[in-house]
Amino acid sequence: MKGNSKKKIGKKKTNTKRKEKYWKAYDIRYKNYDLRTTYTLILSITNMLNRPSTEGRKVGRTPVLPHNEYVVVLILKYIYKLSLRDLETLSNILHNRHIDHSTYGKAFKRIDNWWLSTLLTFTYVIIDNLLNQPSNKLYMADSTGVSINRLYDECIHRGKRTKRLVHDKLHILACYYPEQGYIPIVSARWGGAYSSDSANLLEMVKQIDFLDNEYLLADGGYDCCELFEYLLQHNITPIVKTKEFKWKYHIRKVRKTIKSMFNKDWYRLRGIVESIFGGLETKNRLKLDDKLVDSRCKSTIAVAIVHNILTLMRILVLTYDTK
Repeated sequence: MKGNSKKKIGKKKTNTKRKEKYWKAYDIRYKNYDLRTTYTLILSITNMLNRPSTEGRKVGRTPVLPHNEYVVVLILKYIYKLSLRDLETLSNILHNRHIDHSTYGKAFKRIDNWWLSTLLTFTYVIIDNLLNQPSNKLYMADSTGVSINRLYDECIHRGKRTKRLVHDKLHILACYYPEQGYIPIVSARWGGAYSSDSANLLEMVKQIDFLDNEYLLADGGYDCCELFEYLLQHNITPIVKTKEFKWKYHIRKVRKTIKSMFNKDWYRLRGIVESIFGGLETKNRLKLDDKLVDSRCKSTIAVAIVHNILTLMRILVLTYDTK
């Protein structure tokens, strides 16, 4: 009994230290990173990437602001939960000029979704370089629902025609650093409410070229032979709980290989990825107001970028800004 109590006390001390470290970074971030400083940080990151080509754009007026600045404002919109009217009020602070809310709305529609996805992966690369952990990290995949305010579609429920609230899905591939406790998002995709988890993960992995000799944790929703074959071909070990079959003669060879690789202790760590969704849900960032499909896609990826930006701020304040 005494031995067990000592172990429990030791665990509590470790958790307390981690909580103190988290809240210390949380407090310093709010003191050091105001609206203008946050704007400057995100703009410095976006300026490292090549701007999308404007060739072929021969109609319309010249944009009031450069493309990268509109991207920064879109990310700020979801960091601070700002409306377009709020952005119009803050435009003099951010750009030293007044910009109408409709100008922001039209500019956000012109932002390329692929460029936002590239920016998301680029923020992860920055975090990975700062942490400098070539090994001892785990990749995790999961998805969560994104609700759309005041947007309904028709359906039939119990024989009656009715309406229900529209939901989307945020698919992510994240990387967990056990020693530091950080879990940035590597890649993200938007999907409908019933979009396939395995198909979206396969597309995300195909777009990333730096995954090699890594472990990937995922739940039973990613039990897909096509996904398994691709991961094994690219030297990625999936830790996925596969389905159980009564008969063994029709089970594919790749499924047997994945079953032999399964590690129960590692699989239990998969729940850590839920902390990303919990943090976004706490700040109501998974409740969007966009109605158009393209705008909902942009907003969903922007929310993933927000998570990485806040993670980067936490690393910076603990590494450089603590006195």
